[in-house]
Amino acid sequence: MLSLQYERELTSRMFLEILETMLSNTDTTLESDPDQLFHDISNLDKGTALERRYRLDQRRNESLVSVRALLHGATQRQRAIPALEKYKRVLIERQQFTENKFRAVESYLIAVNQFYTKKRIDIDIQEQQPPNLVVKYKDKDSLPLSVLSSGERQILTLMFAASRISKQEIVLLDEPEISLHVDWQSSLLERMSGLLDGKQIIVCSHSPTLASNHLDVLVELKSHLSTQK
Repeated sequence: MLSLQYERELTSRMFLEILETMLSNTDTTLESDPDQLFHDISNLDKGTALERRYRLDQRRNESLVSVRALLHGATQRQRAIPALEKYKRVLIERQQFTENKFRAVESYLIAVNQFYTKKRIDIDIQEQQPPNLVVKYKDKDSLPLSVLSSGERQILTLMFAASRISKQEIVLLDEPEISLHVDWQSSLLERMSGLLDGKQIIVCSHSPTLASNHLDVLVELKSHLSTQK
């Protein structure tokens, strides 16, 4: 799920920065403690709650065991400080990147599941398999999205589109109420707006329910075409 391109770029940059540090003639600062740095790195490598939820904690860096052994066996451990500090900064950047990505996923799931009462949409993560959206009922196994009604699938699509729009300042929706239960129509725009981060939404609709909570900005369009010959 994590961007492979981002991982490659981060790894390459980390390698170059550490190599630059090793070849530099700059005196090593003695302000940091290598043991504390290693402790911080180990904690960062364990991942956050979101990373553990999506099983990214299984990708822990096994080389940390070797790093610990090298630190304890080195006679000039302070010389490792610049490299450890750079590695720590890279791990912090990686953590911030993954947190931002998975917060967006969590926001999408929350927005979608606000519409459902007896079921919920979740992500099924299996070994060696790409993650999939599934439907979960109480006391039942996960089921594919094909069990959803057309209206329920419409919710998935609308919320996904809202969560993926990032650069557009104005969002246009043409009759988003199609196939939706009337109760869902009344809250649709508010929940989409929550994912759109304050962007302007212009909606063309024939649904009084959809427009009922937005009478202050409602514009009625009337035809000006003459029927006279």
